[in-house]
Amino acid sequence: MKKLLRLLLLFAVYPAAIHAQGTSSAWLDVTYDYGADNLCTAGTDDGPKIQNAINAVGANGGVVFFPPGCYLVSTQIVDTNSSANGITYLGFGRVQLRAGTGSAAPSHSIIQFGNDSTTITRRKIVNLEFNCNTSSIDGVDIDGSPTRSLTTWTSCRATVAPTGTCVLWVRIPATGATSTSGA
Repeated sequence: MKKLLRLLLLFAVYPAAIHAQGTSSAWLDVTYDYGADNLCTAGTDDGPKIQNAINAVGANGGVVFFPPGCYLVSTQIVDTNSSANGITYLGFGRVQLRAGTGSAAPSHSIIQFGNDSTTITRRKIVNLEFNCNTSSIDGVDIDGSPTRSLTTWTSCRATVAPTGTCVLWVRIPATGATSTSGA
């Protein structure tokens, strides 16, 4: 019943986002369905739980839903679910994915889309804040082409840590141009 009420509220608030996914797509709540802790409790790692939600999205695509809160990520999340026809990462309210620190920090970024052997497409991030905690961790890595190295596509450097937000840095290999935008 609680999940039904939450979904009804979201239908009222986010009708376009939900309608765009179609009626046969999955709705995966990282806290309710996968047990992620949205309190950034010390010693927790929500990375594997979020990873399980991503891996569960089927061929019709779906929404990986983040209720309000802070999710501590020590294990890098890697979206290589190429069979999913679109995934929307949807935060409701204030949602922060915070990188662990020290030995509990993710390897390169909080989340990576694709890798050198797997190309993914049709991903959308809505209302998620990436708190990288250090300039050596990226918020988001984009590397969907097997001909490019991971370092070619890097985004969301935490060089603006005093404000608590990241600026997206996206390098487009064909032109070598770099653009930025607030996140």
